[in-house]
Amino acid sequence: MEEVIEGCYQRIATIEKSAIAKTVGNMAFHREAKIDGISNGEKIEEIANSIAEKKNIKNMNETKISLVTVTCETVSMKEVNCCSQKIENEDNNILYIYDMPIGKAVRASMSFPGLYTTCNYNGYNLIDGGTKNNMQVDVLKKQGADKIISVSFDLDSYTPSNNFFDVVIRALDIFSLENVKKGREKSNVAAIVKTEDTSLLGIKDTKAVIKAGYDAVMEHKSKILEMLKF
Repeated sequence: MEEVIEGCYQRIATIEKSAIAKTVGNMAFHREAKIDGISNGEKIEEIANSIAEKKNIKNMNETKISLVTVTCETVSMKEVNCCSQKIENEDNNILYIYDMPIGKAVRASMSFPGLYTTCNYNGYNLIDGGTKNNMQVDVLKKQGADKIISVSFDLDSYTPSNNFFDVVIRALDIFSLENVKKGREKSNVAAIVKTEDTSLLGIKDTKAVIKAGYDAVMEHKSKILEMLKF
């Protein structure tokens, strides 16, 4: 995972200057932005596919473990679960997609509104699942999981910023705060990652962020080991 992050982060985080110029130009001359994202989300799909193919996985239903990625459909405004296997008791308020290409499922779950272009699949227009459900513990429970480890960022540490993306992400944090709190409460272990001087596209030291995630989980090492006993 560390190799993947260090090898792919810069490509994912790079914003095409031409897209920014086009957006600014359209806003200045036409009073509208004729683009649904300033960075092409296809690169996320390509990276996910290339990594999965090393394990001979092309489709969600080819994973060895149960897998669900969460996204949101812009037309119906419903949460969408992209599943590796059939859900027995489907929720009428959730859309389910089965047999989805794994790269497409990863891209859909990461298509942050305005930043990455939306993901179109089988008539659906999909964006980041965090816009609807930013702590998907309930999704795991519906899959039958009875031991849950959740990982989330520390929402209490924030310094007002003049960075556009920081402000947008903070707004999303505010919208999803109650959802995140409830997800942590429903988790057997709730690891909270504390990072400083980082933003969505501004991670200065990937190793430091990886270590922060590792340390957050290791704080609960004894409880996790106890959970693994059968």
